Amino acid sequence: LAGIRYDSANRSVEETWTEAGLRPGTASPVVTGSRVYVINNASYLNCADVMTGERFWRIRLEGPFGASPVAAGPILYAVSERGLLQVVDVRDPLCNRWLHGVTFSTSSPVRASSKARPSRVPVGTSREPERLARCVN
Repeated sequence: LAGIRYDSANRSVEETWTEAGLRPGTASPVVTGSRVYVINNASYLNCADVMTGERFWRIRLEGPFGASPVAAGPILYAVSERGLLQVVDVRDPLCNRWLHGVTFSTSSPVRASSKARPSRVPVGTSREPERLARCVN
């Protein structure tokens, strides 16, 4: 993963940092505030500083992941290809790993939508319509 800065005065892009340890898998990174969240191919969720690339923490989730994680406030939703919805409070991920886990019964890999709101995340598959998952603390 790399950080870039756009200089509007010169209309140029500068690479500010690179970090091989933050290489994403299939899922795209998510930026919220000053943090970037990346799920790699080994199903580790990494949290790093968006300005420097310095990693703050990482935890292992149950993957694999084809869908990108979705952030809503301090809550990050990650849906595995097997349909397990994992909800992580990023303020204290090491002590409170999952607030809630729900498994969707499906015959094809699960994909998540970016239209999440706090306590709700739409999920679906290529063969099944999108459903709304409600997560409770």
